[in-house]
Amino acid sequence: MKPIPGVRLSFVVDRPVAIYSGMVPGRVAEDYEAAQLEIDVVPLARLAGARVILAEALEIDATARQIALRHRPALPYDLASIDIGASVLGLDLPGVRDHALATRPIAHFIDSLERHLGTRLADCPSPRIVVVGAGAAGVELAFALDARLRKQGRTPHVSLVTQSDSPLSEAAPRLARLEEKVAQKRGIRILGAHRVEAVECDGVRTNKGEIAADLVVWASGAAPLPVATRSKLPRDERGFIRVRNTLQVVGHDELFAVGDCAVFEEDP
Repeated sequence: MKPIPGVRLSFVVDRPVAIYSGMVPGRVAEDYEAAQLEIDVVPLARLAGARVILAEALEIDATARQIALRHRPALPYDLASIDIGASVLGLDLPGVRDHALATRPIAHFIDSLERHLGTRLADCPSPRIVVVGAGAAGVELAFALDARLRKQGRTPHVSLVTQSDSPLSEAAPRLARLEEKVAQKRGIRILGAHRVEAVECDGVRTNKGEIAADLVVWASGAAPLPVATRSKLPRDERGFIRVRNTLQVVGHDELFAVGDCAVFEEDP
């Protein structure tokens, strides 16, 4: 409402509709309609006086201060902020891309899950669901899928598979114990110390054997997106962009990085 004189604000996004990730488990449980998760980017940006560039960002050149875009000229900047999110770990394991539903990109996950539940599993009274990854995302999705299918009068068999000995391994111990207690009450199996080796059309193969599944959800933790790994920016050992506590990229005061693509250098 109070634009800064002389400033041209540009918003680069690869699709015109953004999905709010915090509401995804609620959508999976059918607490929300799909449209309630969606943010219509173009009119929102125009309201803020920003031009919208619908293109995929390929690389950020912090030295030349420009952003390479697919099928468009590079975009120069004086100040820029990166908020590109992340991908998920382990997509290159055998069968994951072919037989599992990865939780990111979020819009693709939502669409694919609705198709699976509405077609492939529509007539299955006791679907076997395997969620790989028992961090916050995996735990939420396991509970949400269980709730949704039970509301439909079905009896799902949900399993949480994790490399760790227990779920929510990075959370407070009390929270992890509570989660295990509620999972047990609801009949959700927790399979700890299971390292997934491959995903097949009828289940998951781990170091401890095979787990049958009608649907595999891949929620294995965050991994950097290609635009971050291609850009010659300071990154940690996992590939995330290093920032100071001001959110400025280390060594580049005119460039900011926020959200899942970034990691605090002083407190990783």
